[in-house]
Formats: sequence, C-alpha cells, structure tokens
Amino acid sequence: MTRENTFKYMNIWWIKDEIQRACIKWGPYQIELQNYPFSKEKHPRCSQSTWFKIFPSWLEYSSTSDGAYCLSCYLFSIKSSDRPRSDAFTRQGFRSWRKVNATKNCAFLNHIGDSCCSPHNNAIKAYEDLLN
Repeated sequence: MTRENTFKYMNIWWIKDEIQRACIKWGPYQIELQNYPFSKEKHPRCSQSTWFKIFPSWLEYSSTSDGAYCLSCYLFSIKSSDRPRSDAFTRQGFRSWRKVNATKNCAFLNHIGDSCCSPHNNAIKAYEDLLN
C-alpha cells in the first residue's frame, strides 16, 4: 500500500468514526405516532411507542418502512450472521410485531442475546469504545 493510499484509507475511517459519533449524539430515532400502521396478518398488530421506554438506548422506528431497527447494530455490525433474518434490525427492518411480547421469547430480547459476545452486545461494546 502506498503512502497516498494509506492516507486515503485513514481519512475514510476518520470520516466513518465522525458519522458514527454524530449518529450516537442524535440517539435512536424514536418517533411517537398517534397510530402505527397495523400488519396485514390474520391478527393484525403494530409497533408501540412504549417499547422505546423499555429499550431506550438502541431501538429505532422508521415510519417509511414501518420497521424497527437497532442503532448500535446498524452502526457497528461487522458482518451479517448466518442466522436467518439476522439483518432484520440493521437492513430490512423488523416487522414481526406479534413476536414482541413479555416472555423470554420476545424478539427484542432475542436480538440482544444471552451471551456477552452476541452480535448486539459486540456492537454495544464498539459503540461504547468509540465514545471513550
């Protein structure tokens, strides 16, 4: 790698860090609507603004895609997992509202994971490292 290419490479990473810091400063986009769109399932469900109080540091909602996203995973995911729908909280948007419930099978809790080395927890660590 030439000196010029090395400099360009360093500039790209610096810009990426600055963009990530700006997104962290703004925080997750948590729009509270009067009425969220209902799903087109047999038993329609919708997103709820109360979830922002339960997951305030990472949960985002896009009214454009009617999907939930994870800010830290969006900013710091290294690669997609081999698990099905692993990009639901980063690229596609999570819309399976019926899977968000108060049990241990809650989709948001499953996204976080039990392991300290889960993809979400690794993204949280990268998020915190950038701030320090």
